[in-house]
Amino acid sequence: MPRQRFASQSRSSHYRAAKRLGFRTREIRPSRTRRRTVVSQLSKQDVNEICTLRTPLETLALRLGFAKGANTMCADLKANMNASERISYPAELAQFELEFHEIIVRAAGHERLLASWLNLRSQIRLMLIERVSIDARLRQDTLQGHRELVEAVETGDANRAVAVLDAHLKAQHQWLMKSFTDQQR
Repeated sequence: MPRQRFASQSRSSHYRAAKRLGFRTREIRPSRTRRRTVVSQLSKQDVNEICTLRTPLETLALRLGFAKGANTMCADLKANMNASERISYPAELAQFELEFHEIIVRAAGHERLLASWLNLRSQIRLMLIERVSIDARLRQDTLQGHRELVEAVETGDANRAVAVLDAHLKAQHQWLMKSFTDQQR
């Protein structure tokens, strides 16, 4: 995976970066030494591979979650969705988005599926943070997609819920792929 190096910089540059990414400034502190910070960047191919693996993992997890009983999963998804409606920082939205999807995967009760998804988690988080930093509509789009999925889960219609989740993840995949220009990575 390509990496980009940023030299340790002044407090003001860290403040600007934190603000742009939606972090509170106390969460990012400049290094007290002259070390370099390594920031991972995902290529277009990386994003495509992550998304094309993530979608079938999560749709399988949702089907398995329905087979085990969707009541607990539905309650947990609702709680996450309600909490995410009250957030004000974009980086927090990325965290709630990850947790929402992790609830689905954990509800499957399938350890190898969970391990596969958790292997992608940090990369998914990186994609979400990048998207949050440049897409002002992300919050409303995410909340709407999650509302639709919770409604589908509540009806008990596994096929509808899987279709909603599939559409949600594919829309995110398309957006991420379009965010790359021909000159990028």
